[in-house]
Amino acid sequence: MFGLSMTTELWDNSIQEYMFSIGLLLLISLSLKIVHATIVHRLKSFFLHTDTLFDDTIIKAIESIKGWYYPVAALFFALIPLTLPSYIDKSAFFIFILATTSQFISAVQIFINYAIKNKLALANEESAKSLIGLINNVVGVLLWALGFLFILSNIGVNVTSLVTGLGIGGLAIALAVQNILGDLLNSLAILLDKPFEVGDFITVGEDMGTVEEIGIKTTRLRALSGEELVMPNSLITETRIHNFGRMAERRSLFTIGVTYDCPSEKLASIPTIINDIITSHENVRLERTNLTTFGDFSINFESIYFVLSDDYQEYADTHQAILLEIRKAFEDND
Repeated sequence: MFGLSMTTELWDNSIQEYMFSIGLLLLISLSLKIVHATIVHRLKSFFLHTDTLFDDTIIKAIESIKGWYYPVAALFFALIPLTLPSYIDKSAFFIFILATTSQFISAVQIFINYAIKNKLALANEESAKSLIGLINNVVGVLLWALGFLFILSNIGVNVTSLVTGLGIGGLAIALAVQNILGDLLNSLAILLDKPFEVGDFITVGEDMGTVEEIGIKTTRLRALSGEELVMPNSLITETRIHNFGRMAERRSLFTIGVTYDCPSEKLASIPTIINDIITSHENVRLERTNLTTFGDFSINFESIYFVLSDDYQEYADTHQAILLEIRKAFEDND
């Protein structure tokens, strides 16, 4: 009484055709899972002896495909042989496109996250980590906006007219968030271009201090007198910056004057005396020592050398030692 024959039809499809689609659903779903697991296993074996993070990113992107995606994709393809009402076909297609777009965006975000972290690899500040999260969120919104338009275009919506209609609204939103985007771009310019990092001593215009924090909107410096300077990133990116933290060596120029009653023979020996004293220090590179001018009250010699260190205290101690040795040498030659 309640039996169904293989010729019973529903929406012009026989029970046999439905059973075939169910089998196709299971086969495709299982095949996709096996292919996915095989690819991941092969890639892990292939990249086992590499040290690059990009390899791990590829594997992570493939592994990001969720288990629920396979039956969803398989369902769409399993329904193709059947004759079904248009609303079922459209619904299945919509779900498939939505799921595929979601998985694609997740994979793209993983690669973008890798690119950002790789670029900021040397930035260990908490602000850099916060910025990574903010960029990921912004990129996620943009990708989903594009994905939304892609989905609409695939279900028959005229995307061109929709975008045109949203143009005025988009302009209003852009004007509202331009300051936020400006702050974000300025922070990106500092963190990606790295004109300075936390710990560097810099001057910005007439202000100077040690960088303590690079934030999304401002950068904080500790001034020599102890107070905290809070500077907008927009000002920093538009101003010339002197970064003393990047110094590999410190240049020293000094002038020594001797009286006009000094004999010419002693005048000629002064550059040699000064040069010998400077070069006796291991951490110093001599550039030159020359008689430069006849002043109103003295004959002036100019000497230039470099202390091969960025440490200011070492530079100051070396410069002091050189000057004291020059003074003693002059006393001994009187």
